Amino acid sequence: SVNDPWLEEGANDPAGLVKSAGWPIMLASVALMLVPVAWQAATASLGKVDVSHTIALPEIANWKQVQMRQRVPWRPRFDGADRYEIGQYQNAKGDRVDLLIAVYGSQAEGKEIVGYAQGAFDPNSRWSWANDTVAPDHGNAIRIFAPGVEREVLSFYRIGGVTTGNPTIVKLATLRSKLLGRSQAAVAVLISAEVARNGHARVPIVSFLRDLGHVDVLADNALKTAEGR
Repeated sequence: SVNDPWLEEGANDPAGLVKSAGWPIMLASVALMLVPVAWQAATASLGKVDVSHTIALPEIANWKQVQMRQRVPWRPRFDGADRYEIGQYQNAKGDRVDLLIAVYGSQAEGKEIVGYAQGAFDPNSRWSWANDTVAPDHGNAIRIFAPGVEREVLSFYRIGGVTTGNPTIVKLATLRSKLLGRSQAAVAVLISAEVARNGHARVPIVSFLRDLGHVDVLADNALKTAEGR
Protein backbone atom coordinates (compact mmCIF):
# COMPACT_ATOMS: atom_id res chain seq x y z
CA SER A 1 0.00 0.00 0.00
CA VAL A 2 1.00 3.62 -0.28
CA ASN A 3 0.05 5.37 2.90
CA ASP A 4 3.23 7.39 3.41
CA PRO A 5 4.46 7.76 -0.18
CA TRP A 6 8.09 8.69 0.51
CA LEU A 7 9.73 6.12 2.76
CA GLU A 8 13.14 4.81 3.64
CA GLU A 9 15.72 3.67 1.10
CA GLY A 10 15.36 0.01 0.17
CA ALA A 11 11.58 -0.02 -0.11
CA ASN A 12 11.80 -0.52 -3.87
CA ASP A 13 12.72 -4.22 -3.63
CA PRO A 14 9.57 -5.54 -1.90
CA ALA A 15 10.14 -9.21 -2.67
CA GLY A 16 13.91 -9.20 -2.19
CA LEU A 17 14.31 -10.01 -5.88
CA VAL A 18 17.29 -7.76 -6.43
CA LYS A 19 20.35 -7.71 -4.22
CA SER A 20 22.66 -6.65 -6.99
CA ALA A 21 21.09 -5.35 -10.18
CA GLY A 22 23.41 -7.16 -12.56
CA TRP A 23 23.57 -10.74 -11.29
CA PRO A 24 19.86 -11.70 -11.27
CA ILE A 25 19.34 -10.56 -14.85
CA MET A 26 22.58 -12.23 -15.96
CA LEU A 27 21.66 -15.56 -14.37
CA ALA A 28 18.12 -15.45 -15.68
CA SER A 29 19.38 -14.64 -19.17
CA VAL A 30 21.81 -17.57 -19.08
CA ALA A 31 19.00 -19.84 -17.90
CA LEU A 32 16.79 -18.63 -20.73
CA MET A 33 19.51 -19.38 -23.30
CA LEU A 34 19.86 -22.94 -21.96
CA VAL A 35 16.16 -23.66 -22.33
CA PRO A 36 15.24 -25.25 -25.70
CA VAL A 37 13.53 -22.85 -28.10
CA ALA A 38 10.44 -25.06 -28.39
CA TRP A 39 10.03 -25.11 -24.62
CA GLN A 40 10.44 -21.33 -24.44
CA ALA A 41 7.72 -20.88 -27.05
CA ALA A 42 5.38 -23.27 -25.25
CA THR A 43 5.82 -21.72 -21.81
CA ALA A 44 5.62 -18.17 -23.18
CA SER A 45 2.33 -19.04 -24.86
CA LEU A 46 0.97 -20.41 -21.59
CA GLY A 47 1.68 -17.08 -19.89
CA LYS A 48 -0.33 -14.92 -22.28
CA VAL A 49 -3.46 -13.39 -20.75
CA ASP A 50 -6.52 -12.18 -22.68
CA VAL A 51 -7.05 -8.54 -21.66
CA SER A 52 -9.43 -7.51 -24.43
CA HIS A 53 -12.06 -5.88 -22.20
CA THR A 54 -12.23 -2.10 -21.81
CA ILE A 55 -10.97 -0.56 -18.59
CA ALA A 56 -11.86 2.78 -17.01
CA LEU A 57 -10.13 5.11 -14.58
CA PRO A 58 -11.44 4.78 -11.01
CA GLU A 59 -13.53 7.14 -8.96
CA ILE A 60 -11.39 8.61 -6.16
CA ALA A 61 -12.70 10.19 -3.00
CA ASN A 62 -12.24 14.00 -2.87
CA TRP A 63 -11.32 14.11 -6.55
CA LYS A 64 -13.34 14.30 -9.73
CA GLN A 65 -12.32 13.59 -13.31
CA VAL A 66 -12.10 16.72 -15.43
CA GLN A 67 -11.18 17.59 -18.98
CA MET A 68 -7.42 17.44 -19.31
CA ARG A 69 -5.63 20.77 -19.17
CA GLN A 70 -1.87 20.63 -19.67
CA ARG A 71 0.56 23.40 -20.56
CA VAL A 72 2.47 20.91 -22.69
CA PRO A 73 0.75 17.65 -23.71
CA TRP A 74 2.05 14.71 -21.66
CA ARG A 75 1.47 11.16 -22.78
CA PRO A 76 3.68 8.44 -21.25
CA ARG A 77 4.96 5.88 -23.74
CA PHE A 78 3.95 2.25 -23.43
CA ASP A 79 4.31 0.68 -26.86
CA GLY A 80 2.13 -2.37 -27.41
CA ALA A 81 -0.02 -1.87 -24.30
CA ASP A 82 -3.27 -3.81 -24.63
CA ARG A 83 -5.17 -1.27 -22.52
CA TYR A 84 -4.19 2.37 -22.04
CA GLU A 85 -6.22 4.94 -20.11
CA ILE A 86 -5.13 8.41 -19.06
CA GLY A 87 -7.11 11.16 -17.39
CA GLN A 88 -6.95 14.14 -15.08
CA TYR A 89 -8.47 14.69 -11.64
CA GLN A 90 -9.14 17.87 -9.70
CA ASN A 91 -9.84 18.43 -5.98
CA ALA A 92 -11.72 21.21 -4.21
CA LYS A 93 -8.52 23.28 -3.95
CA GLY A 94 -8.14 23.28 -7.71
CA ASP A 95 -5.12 20.94 -7.69
CA ARG A 96 -4.86 18.82 -10.82
CA VAL A 97 -3.23 15.38 -10.99
CA ASP A 98 -2.94 13.04 -13.97
CA LEU A 99 -3.38 9.26 -13.72
CA LEU A 100 -2.37 6.67 -16.30
CA ILE A 101 -3.05 2.93 -16.29
CA ALA A 102 -1.47 0.67 -18.94
CA VAL A 103 -2.21 -3.06 -19.03
CA TYR A 104 -0.21 -5.75 -20.82
CA GLY A 105 -1.56 -9.27 -21.28
CA SER A 106 1.81 -10.54 -22.47
CA GLN A 107 5.25 -9.21 -23.27
CA ALA A 108 7.61 -9.68 -26.20
CA GLU A 109 10.14 -7.66 -28.16
CA GLY A 110 8.53 -4.32 -29.01
CA LYS A 111 5.78 -4.98 -26.49
CA GLU A 112 7.44 -4.58 -23.11
CA ILE A 113 6.27 -2.63 -20.09
CA VAL A 114 9.81 -1.41 -19.36
CA GLY A 115 12.55 -0.78 -21.89
CA TYR A 116 14.34 1.82 -23.94
CA ALA A 117 12.19 4.93 -24.57
CA GLN A 118 9.32 3.42 -22.56
CA GLY A 119 7.71 4.89 -19.48
CA ALA A 120 7.17 8.30 -17.93
CA PHE A 121 7.79 10.29 -21.11
CA ASP A 122 8.37 9.79 -24.81
CA PRO A 123 11.91 10.95 -25.66
CA ASN A 124 10.64 11.87 -29.13
CA SER A 125 8.22 14.36 -27.58
CA ARG A 126 8.94 17.81 -26.12
CA TRP A 127 9.62 16.25 -22.71
CA SER A 128 13.09 15.44 -21.34
CA TRP A 129 14.42 13.93 -18.13
CA ALA A 130 15.56 16.46 -15.52
CA ASN A 131 16.47 14.45 -12.42
CA ASP A 132 15.42 11.66 -10.10
CA THR A 133 13.45 12.68 -7.03
CA VAL A 134 12.81 10.86 -3.77
CA ALA A 135 11.00 7.63 -4.62
CA PRO A 136 7.71 6.55 -3.04
CA ASP A 137 7.23 3.17 -1.43
CA HIS A 138 7.45 0.51 -4.16
CA GLY A 139 7.72 3.08 -6.95
CA ASN A 140 10.08 5.55 -8.54
CA ALA A 141 9.91 9.30 -9.10
CA ILE A 142 11.46 11.63 -11.64
CA ARG A 143 11.12 15.23 -12.72
CA ILE A 144 10.81 15.98 -16.41
CA PHE A 145 10.74 19.27 -18.26
CA ALA A 146 9.46 20.81 -21.48
CA PRO A 147 9.65 24.43 -22.66
CA GLY A 148 8.08 26.53 -19.93
CA VAL A 149 6.92 23.70 -17.67
CA GLU A 150 8.13 20.90 -15.39
CA ARG A 151 6.27 18.01 -13.89
CA GLU A 152 6.93 15.21 -11.41
CA VAL A 153 6.04 11.65 -12.38
CA LEU A 154 5.63 8.64 -10.09
CA SER A 155 5.73 5.19 -11.69
CA PHE A 156 4.56 1.88 -10.24
CA TYR A 157 4.71 -1.49 -12.00
CA ARG A 158 2.67 -4.50 -10.93
CA ILE A 159 3.72 -7.97 -12.11
CA GLY A 160 3.65 -11.40 -10.51
CA GLY A 161 2.12 -10.11 -7.29
CA VAL A 162 4.89 -7.54 -6.82
CA THR A 163 4.59 -3.75 -7.02
CA THR A 164 7.85 -1.98 -7.79
CA GLY A 165 9.38 1.05 -9.45
CA ASN A 166 12.56 -0.82 -10.32
CA PRO A 167 12.84 -1.82 -14.01
CA THR A 168 15.33 -4.56 -13.12
CA ILE A 169 12.77 -6.26 -10.89
CA VAL A 170 10.19 -6.01 -13.67
CA LYS A 171 12.54 -7.57 -16.23
CA LEU A 172 13.52 -10.34 -13.82
CA ALA A 173 9.88 -11.10 -12.98
CA THR A 174 9.04 -11.18 -16.69
CA LEU A 175 11.89 -13.59 -17.45
CA ARG A 176 10.82 -15.84 -14.60
CA SER A 177 7.21 -15.82 -15.80
CA LYS A 178 8.28 -16.83 -19.31
CA LEU A 179 10.54 -19.62 -18.05
CA LEU A 180 7.87 -21.07 -15.78
CA GLY A 181 4.88 -20.48 -18.02
CA ARG A 182 3.26 -18.15 -15.53
CA SER A 183 1.12 -15.12 -16.28
CA GLN A 184 3.03 -12.37 -18.07
CA ALA A 185 0.31 -9.83 -17.33
CA ALA A 186 1.65 -6.54 -16.04
CA VAL A 187 0.20 -3.16 -15.16
CA ALA A 188 1.80 0.28 -15.07
CA VAL A 189 0.31 3.02 -12.90
CA LEU A 190 1.69 6.54 -13.34
CA ILE A 191 0.71 9.58 -11.29
CA SER A 192 1.90 13.05 -12.25
CA ALA A 193 1.36 16.75 -11.71
CA GLU A 194 2.83 19.89 -13.19
CA VAL A 195 5.23 21.78 -10.93
CA ALA A 196 3.50 24.83 -9.46
CA ARG A 197 4.99 28.30 -9.22
CA ASN A 198 6.29 27.46 -5.73
CA GLY A 199 8.47 24.78 -7.32
CA HIS A 200 6.53 21.80 -5.98
CA ALA A 201 4.22 19.17 -7.46
CA ARG A 202 4.48 16.75 -4.57
CA VAL A 203 1.79 18.15 -2.27
CA PRO A 204 -1.12 17.40 -4.64
CA ILE A 205 0.45 14.06 -5.61
CA VAL A 206 0.73 12.99 -1.96
CA SER A 207 -2.87 14.01 -1.37
CA PHE A 208 -3.98 12.10 -4.46
CA LEU A 209 -2.05 8.97 -3.45
CA ARG A 210 -3.55 8.95 0.02
CA ASP A 211 -7.08 9.26 -1.36
CA LEU A 212 -6.34 6.65 -4.03
CA GLY A 213 -5.24 4.12 -1.41
CA HIS A 214 -3.50 0.91 -2.45
CA VAL A 215 -1.75 1.12 -5.81
CA ASP A 216 -1.52 -2.67 -5.97
CA VAL A 217 -5.30 -2.97 -5.56
CA LEU A 218 -5.84 -0.39 -8.30
CA ALA A 219 -3.54 -2.33 -10.64
CA ASP A 220 -5.12 -5.69 -9.80
CA ASN A 221 -8.61 -4.31 -10.37
CA ALA A 222 -7.59 -2.88 -13.73
CA LEU A 223 -6.20 -6.27 -14.77
CA LYS A 224 -9.32 -8.11 -13.60
CA THR A 225 -11.52 -5.71 -15.56
CA ALA A 226 -9.36 -6.11 -18.67
CA GLU A 227 -9.71 -9.89 -18.31
CA GLY A 228 -13.49 -9.56 -17.95
CA ARG A 229 -13.56 -10.86 -14.39
